Amino acid sequence: IISSRDRAAQAFRVTRDAFQVQAGVHANLGKLEAWSPRGGDCPPGLPPAAWKGNKSEHENGLKILGIPLGQPAYINAILADRIEKEKELLDHLPQLPDLQCAWSILIYCAVPRANYLMRSIPPLLCSTYATNHDQALLDCFANLLHLGRPLHADDRTAQQCALPLK
Repeated sequence: IISSRDRAAQAFRVTRDAFQVQAGVHANLGKLEAWSPRGGDCPPGLPPAAWKGNKSEHENGLKILGIPLGQPAYINAILADRIEKEKELLDHLPQLPDLQCAWSILIYCAVPRANYLMRSIPPLLCSTYATNHDQALLDCFANLLHLGRPLHADDRTAQQCALPLK
């Protein structure tokens, strides 16, 4: 829930009750969170565990459908964790026995993974993530083809990789 601090407790109750009345389920209070850009102490009537506005810079925010929203340090921390998870996938691709399968996973799974985030987060906040994502893809590509050298964004081969498939 994104709200002013003054309305957070009321918005929390309305949301929690709507889940129960309209969907017939009890809201998972471990996942239902409230945050305000202005932060501050937990509003009266709101469970303290649900309030994210008084957390440290790196924890001051929440994720909505996988998109981090909050202080820049929070968004950067989430994106740094995300790129590490993406690198885990990319590190496994060269180990696959079939190059065509590895290539398909790279093109159709690993490449578009970042699109949702980068379309939802302001460019200034995700530029480091975007650069790291692009470099991780180039590193994986170089490993798949056994190029024996790293690729960089200004490399001609890397520029050809960025051309549309169609």
